[in-house]
Amino acid sequence: MNTVRTDEEAALQHLLGAVEESIAHMDDSARHIEDPLVSTTLCKLAARRKQHLPALKHEVRVRGDLPTALDPERTGFQEILQRATAMLSPADSQTSHLRQRIEGEEKLLETIRGYIQLNWPADSKETLEEVAAHVQRCVVHLKEVADNLES
Repeated sequence: MNTVRTDEEAALQHLLGAVEESIAHMDDSARHIEDPLVSTTLCKLAARRKQHLPALKHEVRVRGDLPTALDPERTGFQEILQRATAMLSPADSQTSHLRQRIEGEEKLLETIRGYIQLNWPADSKETLEEVAAHVQRCVVHLKEVADNLES
């Protein structure tokens, strides 16, 4: 394992962690949203996101590094904070959960787009672009679901 990471290696590690966190947050939101359609939607989006993990982990390994593990304490704390925020929100709790997920997805997409600008081999860049496209589709879909809940 390298002791000093290149910008690309650091970006991949950060992105891998962010993708794993987003999956955990979607799963957590799905467990706390009462509407079965919304809950199922979040579970399906998380399952699709999980399909990108092997490619991201492969990119990390190709560079001679090992994928870092998700910090369960940090993720758990973030989930508790998000649930509390949703409960205290003047909007309905389900809508608040969805808006938090949308915000998280938009931040993840912004991060990925920034990382795509680094100096990647073509196949690595393609992997990042596939993840970005998936996240973009999730944002659009979650916004549609939230709009339907609010109307």
